[in-house]
Amino acid sequence: MNSSISKHITNYLVFCQSNKRLDPKTIKAYKIDLKQFYADLITDNIEDITPDTLKKHIANLHHMYKPKTVKRKKASLKAFMTYLDEIDIITNNPFTKIHTRFREPIQLPKTIPLSTIEKLLSSLYKYYHSSKTEYSRRSSLQAIAIIELLFATGIRISELCSIHIEDIDFVNSRLLIHGKGKKERIISIVNSYCLDILSEYQCVFMSQIESSSCILYTIYPLISKMCFTLFNQILKMVYTILIPDFISFLVFKTRHKMIISSSVVLHIKLNLPTSINIVIIF
Repeated sequence: MNSSISKHITNYLVFCQSNKRLDPKTIKAYKIDLKQFYADLITDNIEDITPDTLKKHIANLHHMYKPKTVKRKKASLKAFMTYLDEIDIITNNPFTKIHTRFREPIQLPKTIPLSTIEKLLSSLYKYYHSSKTEYSRRSSLQAIAIIELLFATGIRISELCSIHIEDIDFVNSRLLIHGKGKKERIISIVNSYCLDILSEYQCVFMSQIESSSCILYTIYPLISKMCFTLFNQILKMVYTILIPDFISFLVFKTRHKMIISSSVVLHIKLNLPTSINIVIIF
């Protein structure tokens, strides 16, 4: 029997793709985690992996990453060892003999001041209505549609980029979202301003939307990195022109997630409770 760790890692990734039908992003994360574990070893023999080997690797991870990241990498490695145990590659799973629980620091997310959000939304619409060229008007309309929809629903950037025109139900004010792991969910859009701007956006960009099939059209299919790049460009356009003192903070915060007070969900005329938060996740 082949005892090469690298060979078993390759077989496991194929198993995750063909049998478990995991998302490509999940498989990519598994590959990174397992290759990192393999690089940390001094042997290529699967039988040489012991509980001490795993403890040493996890300890090394703690020196490089935050607890949440270490926890995820540990889960990837544990799943791999369980797989080897199930197909009888190893007789004893070394993970059953170690207990490496650790606390994760709990930190409250930072919120963007209400006054800043009001200034942003007000400036967006002002810039849109005062645009003198067709290009600037169309660009600002797309920026408003994107930011309005994100703030109204709290969906991920990647989910925004996968929305098709038929996913928006203007009659019942509902939106079909294609989420992570090919899971679908329906979100109600309670903000009439958001529906109005989406309807206007659809009329202006109908030809481009029909050719690309997605609401947020581009020449090429969007991927995660392009999603962030596109949204980042919109932020820079808006904040560089309108709110230059705020660009560095928000562009940094939107790399992962940001919390927006729902009292200004997409339009400064709304008057909703400030205690409700919306999370935008990348």
